[in-house]
Amino acid sequence: MVVSQFTIGCLVFIILLVPPPLFAQWLSNCKGGCPSGEICVANTVAHVSDEECSKCINTFIYPCNKETHCYCNSAEENAPKYPPMPKSGLAANEDYLDPCQDGVLTEEIFDAIVQPSTVEGRALYTYKGLCDAIVVYNTNHDETFAGMGDNYDNRVELAAFLAHAVVDTNVFSVIREESGCIDPITGSDEKVYCKPCTLEYYDYETKKCKFTSVQIDHCHPQDQEPYGCNCTRDLKPVDLPISDGIIDATQGYIAASDAYFKRGAIPLSWNAGYYGASLAIFGDPAILCDNPDLIATNSTYAWAAGIYQWMRTQRATAYDQTAHTQAMKGNFGGTVHALHKQYECPTKQYWTTEWANTVPVQMVQNRVAQICKIGTAFKVYLEMDRCPSPTDNSCLKCDGLAEVYDLCKQNGSCPDCETWWNFARSAAPSGVPSSSPSGAPSSPPSKQFTVSFIFYLTST
Repeated sequence: MVVSQFTIGCLVFIILLVPPPLFAQWLSNCKGGCPSGEICVANTVAHVSDEECSKCINTFIYPCNKETHCYCNSAEENAPKYPPMPKSGLAANEDYLDPCQDGVLTEEIFDAIVQPSTVEGRALYTYKGLCDAIVVYNTNHDETFAGMGDNYDNRVELAAFLAHAVVDTNVFSVIREESGCIDPITGSDEKVYCKPCTLEYYDYETKKCKFTSVQIDHCHPQDQEPYGCNCTRDLKPVDLPISDGIIDATQGYIAASDAYFKRGAIPLSWNAGYYGASLAIFGDPAILCDNPDLIATNSTYAWAAGIYQWMRTQRATAYDQTAHTQAMKGNFGGTVHALHKQYECPTKQYWTTEWANTVPVQMVQNRVAQICKIGTAFKVYLEMDRCPSPTDNSCLKCDGLAEVYDLCKQNGSCPDCETWWNFARSAAPSGVPSSSPSGAPSSPPSKQFTVSFIFYLTST
């Protein structure tokens, strides 16, 4: 093949223009060829095919220029597939392979944070379940959860993850999306049945559906296998078997295991979401496609689904970014952007008198309050906005979050934030100013804390 001098010149220009670490992130894991016994396959959740990825050894065009779209996997038939997640740029922490065993995440800290008010929540969101989920996920992924960088980085990630999980699960008390699963009943066959509702008809006060409907949200027809779980938005009601007979189909119940509504520590939803999570956790999409309600009944899977959401690509920028990659930058605002930009960023559009009591405002304020409490518990500090350059596409912002943080401190609605701020200032290196325009120190506190620490989380 003849390559023109112009083509070579353009390629050299691109390589010189883009810093090597960033350029490497654009390339799939198949660049240069796969090891013996492996082939380049597609992460089909990204809507690419094995045929497209088979060309990645010798080309850098789409999808081969996306690090998570194509990857090397065993050539054996029916081999498990664990698609890669976007990289943080940090090395794996070889000194802390298991945060639960190595003292990073203790049961004492966990119990102070995870305090469900429901029986179902207490059964599902357990310490052992989280510890097992971390091991299950990390065993099959190079980019690990709470395992990249050093001890401080691991604690930063756990603090940010749990701050979001507290809010997203209503303090770990909700195990299934309330609007998607009304009046749940366990049948005599030990399966859970419930009545579906769409958000437009759901009454948050009565927790009832204003209109009887069995049309299912969270099913994208275009995301059928191999891009997502096969599903239908027109599920028919079924007879619900109970100990002394049946509740007939006219009552509108469906099997919870037939619907892909929100479940998990950081909620997973939609048929493509369950397909991708099943690959990431089990290496097999069929597990959660066949029974999505496993996430609401198995503690390990409930936490593992949340970890998958945390690690997977959420927002497409020049570089794929996730809550994980943003937490590794110490950028809490970036984690909010990655997970909830559609509803919560920019927060300025909601933070007015007219919107003061809306759900997005309450959620944002709750996230700020929780990172203040949990950040102190883990002895770490994250900034609301840690993007030094507006042109840095690898850094996500949640405009207005710093103002929410400042307002919380000023009006007393987030009392833990003032404690956290004072804690961060006392632990920071000398020369850090007492305040900054973003409501955060201009540099993070030292990773070696010498200040005394008061564990106050249990008292709030």
